[in-house]
Amino acid sequence: MKMFRSRPWLFIGLLACSFLAGCSTTQSGSSTVPSRVPASATSTAAPTFGPTTLYLAAGQTVYALDLATGAKRWTYTTGLPEQSSSGVYGFSAIASTSLVVYVHNLDDNSLYALKASDGSLQWKVSISKSANDTIYVTSSAIIVGSLFSQQPTSVVAVDPQSGKTLWTQSATGPNALLVGSDVIYESYEASDPYYGKSGGEVQAVNTTTGAVVWQATGHNFYNLALTNNLLYASGDDALHAFDARTGQAVWSHSFNDATVASQAQAGAYHVGVTQDGSTLYLSNGAAVYALNGATHAVIWHAGLSEGVINAKTSGVLCAAGTAAAEGLDPDTGAEKWQAPVLDGYGGVADSGICYYPGLGGQISALDAQTGATRWTFSEDEHTAVLMVYKGTVYVLSLLFKSGVGNDPVLHALSGSNGSIQWTFDTNSSSAGFMTLG
Repeated sequence: MKMFRSRPWLFIGLLACSFLAGCSTTQSGSSTVPSRVPASATSTAAPTFGPTTLYLAAGQTVYALDLATGAKRWTYTTGLPEQSSSGVYGFSAIASTSLVVYVHNLDDNSLYALKASDGSLQWKVSISKSANDTIYVTSSAIIVGSLFSQQPTSVVAVDPQSGKTLWTQSATGPNALLVGSDVIYESYEASDPYYGKSGGEVQAVNTTTGAVVWQATGHNFYNLALTNNLLYASGDDALHAFDARTGQAVWSHSFNDATVASQAQAGAYHVGVTQDGSTLYLSNGAAVYALNGATHAVIWHAGLSEGVINAKTSGVLCAAGTAAAEGLDPDTGAEKWQAPVLDGYGGVADSGICYYPGLGGQISALDAQTGATRWTFSEDEHTAVLMVYKGTVYVLSLLFKSGVGNDPVLHALSGSNGSIQWTFDTNSSSAGFMTLG
């Protein structure tokens, strides 16, 4: 399962989610179910068995839809007005486990816990106002955090059973939040006008108490990854490795050197990091590097302007640069194919196909081995979320309707030919958010 949500500041983190197992924002290279994303901007723990339900939040309503048919299983409505006097309305995040669906509502600044089987309200708790939320599910706490929201925000931890607030970090907003074992990891930069940290920092926080377990400073930290008991944090032009338990610095290396296909970067910039098992993929805006997470050896590098690794399927890395999508050999970095796409950063992959969203709501399905176009799907819409699972592509778009505004409409498309399997119209006037469970 994989998903892309159109948040310009979050694309690197969401790409990381496409690799990391356990992420309920979605992911996986063929049909595995992932755990906001350990690494960067993740969302939740997905169930261990295959999901059968798609949960969709739009306006003031949460829908449970049959994954195969789109039939409604249940709905839950808050009863609040569709749009508040402030102009901010509806749900801002959703996450699920096999038993509970969690949604955050901006109108009453509350986190709702709904029973996954019938949608009944388990509890509701008021939390600090924030925007651009992501919900992280851990065994000891439900974490609601805001990334890149460009305003004073909070990170809040809530008890999964009672809904009681465990702790709050006020006036904070990490660049990345990653779920570890009994801790969450956060990264911060120094220059943010609202919640920048002096010199920048990365820290581990106890999920139950909110106490800082360890902290490291000195760089503008961005993306996070976790492997072999090492926490990797991209900081300025380098990647830094810390002992995940103690925070002791283990290793760092700059990736600002020139490559065979690009020149060294000039000025301030940061390295993006995504992860596939113990392999880390680094992007410095001019090239992509594959790094062995155990030995720190560079396996290969390839020139790719503004390049990012989107996803992996059938032994091919689906990558994208400023003007084209590319298929790369995961062992050597050699280019297998190149194809023009309008918006490569939102790519996902499944069952030998790379899917890319484009302008005007167009979806392009490219053969992972050859780059040939399998099919395209387009309506006069803006694609907000793109997710793929077991051969079906779920496209949540905002369709403008007179008298309604931006109405979230969900299409389930056949991954093999792009035909519409079912459609669900929320008839709402807000953004939509979805996850599987």
